[in-house]
Amino acid sequence: MELRDKSDNEVVARTERTAVFLDMLTGKTSSIPQDKRNFFQTFITSEKPTRVNIPVPPSEPFTMKLNVTASDTDHLYHMNQAVWLRFCIDCATEGVSRGHLANFNQDPFSHAVKQVEILYDSEALAGDILDVACWDTESLDKEKTLVFSVTHNGKSCVRCFVKYYNSIQ
Repeated sequence: MELRDKSDNEVVARTERTAVFLDMLTGKTSSIPQDKRNFFQTFITSEKPTRVNIPVPPSEPFTMKLNVTASDTDHLYHMNQAVWLRFCIDCATEGVSRGHLANFNQDPFSHAVKQVEILYDSEALAGDILDVACWDTESLDKEKTLVFSVTHNGKSCVRCFVKYYNSIQ
């Protein structure tokens, strides 16, 4: 789905979503009921979703452990999608304060964000202790990016990129 500027039709925001239906008793994925397929038909495309390819982290990315609490979860007791981004923000802010992110000398979220990409690989539940790693990169055109990898017991849960406009000092 795209949001376009009315004056020049330029794309100013884009989102891709993959919907899955869960069996409420088992918590496992189930086929999408036909009435739901009909309701959501306008949103369904045959295009494959974009895959976030996480670059190889530096030898020692900044890492921290964060605990998933009950208030971080949704009605199915999975960590809420907004909380994943909050955990990434917390990691980046701590990484900057400890001098681990060379391209940032202040709170990275006080700068204008150009693009956010998040790929959800697996769930996290209340009580899980997650390992959040972050590092920064800079492209040839000086575009700065924060990269995040969130894992639980060595299994990828979330991969995330936050790209900034070139005006970061």
